Amino acid sequence: MSLKKRSRTIWFKKPNIWVVHLGTDAAGKALIGYSDIRTPDQSTLAVMSGPGQAQVIGSGPNETMAWILSVTDSHGMWFDSNSDVSPLWLLQADDHLVEVAKAPVRPLGACN
Repeated sequence: MSLKKRSRTIWFKKPNIWVVHLGTDAAGKALIGYSDIRTPDQSTLAVMSGPGQAQVIGSGPNETMAWILSVTDSHGMWFDSNSDVSPLWLLQADDHLVEVAKAPVRPLGACN
């Protein structure tokens, strides 16, 4: 949405989809998570480089996907999942999503 131009551009739209903006990646591209409301137990993560240009970087069960941004440091963006027994995720600068641990690990600060 541009207040100056009094216009809006739709970047992402699909029928029956719930979408949330999770932040921006290292290059400033929008990071989104979305689920089909008919099958909410599955979710997808994508990086948006422009309107209608979503690059999927991960998909799977909603409870184990990277949903909660915890910390950003020189390694990338660290994400928790929706469950206490779900993986810890790292989104690297090249938008590669890496499952770092399959344990209830929570980052408390930047990794050195």
